[in-house]
Amino acid sequence: MSNLTIVLVILVIYMVLMVLIGLQGRKHSSSMQDFLTAGKQGTLLLVTGSFMGSHIGNGIVVGGAEYGATYGIGGMWYGVGAAISFYLFGIFMARVVYRNNYVTLSDLLEQRYGDKMTSIAVAVLNAASNIAIMAGQIMAGQRLFEYIGLNPLLGAITTTTIVIIYSSLSGLWGVMMTDVIQVSVIIISVIGTIIFIAAQGGFALMAQNLPAQSHELIPFDGETFIMMLGPTALFGLVSSTGFQRTVSCKKEKTAILAPILGATLILLFVPLPVLIGMYGKALWPDAASATIIFQVLFEAMPPLLAGLLIASICAAVMSTSDGILVTITANIVTVKL
Repeated sequence: MSNLTIVLVILVIYMVLMVLIGLQGRKHSSSMQDFLTAGKQGTLLLVTGSFMGSHIGNGIVVGGAEYGATYGIGGMWYGVGAAISFYLFGIFMARVVYRNNYVTLSDLLEQRYGDKMTSIAVAVLNAASNIAIMAGQIMAGQRLFEYIGLNPLLGAITTTTIVIIYSSLSGLWGVMMTDVIQVSVIIISVIGTIIFIAAQGGFALMAQNLPAQSHELIPFDGETFIMMLGPTALFGLVSSTGFQRTVSCKKEKTAILAPILGATLILLFVPLPVLIGMYGKALWPDAASATIIFQVLFEAMPPLLAGLLIASICAAVMSTSDGILVTITANIVTVKL
């Protein structure tokens, strides 16, 4: 069975599972408030996994491998920024958001300053920016469709349709549940990939074929370093993901611990996709960095491992988009005119 066939089979199975989870999530979204806050059923496992899932997927995995192919080990700084964003949220924002039940940043601004026009403007801008982010997530999936020779436009349309149907079924609870599943599968698959690379002598190959700069922690100028690390890290303080996951928690302790635990686990994970990108660059020096992870998986990995990781990445892209759609809904329906 070819890698492509395995990927398609796993994707079909996953879509069925998504629908089943969506149906389960309906009991946690009987009202609009429950739809946006998962019925306050967020456990430490569920919320921590969902924090991780908002970055692990197209961002840290596909993007991390691309940065690894481009910069070497220094490509991990984007992922480090993602982890810092959750540390900042957990330390400075989580308790305030949980105690005051702020579903969105607009809720915080209106209650704090009593300025409706500002809160409306922030809600509109937040919704618009999240539409752009969701579009970016879906369009990024075109890289895979293009690589395996499928129609990228059809793939994007199919993905968007699934995202809309699924998020309307399950709300935030379903998004968080699929985040946990996808993060677990991705982590296991990436670790398996690294073990396979090591068994094939991949680290010696990287040391031999890659330039010395690829093994430097900061191989670029200060401006590039700040741009990779800073915006992602600071975004955590106003992250819609953080607000909604926090108000979904059953307990205040969970609200504070979940982003900090998620950040710690992300820090441990971020070097791994970067190493996959470096391995791909060592094998194919002229390969496109943007699709390097797919080339490694399709051409250098066992079919089952490749199919599992690619399918889980696609699933993570869709789950992230689901979460963004719920966020857009929150910004629209919670703003008080």
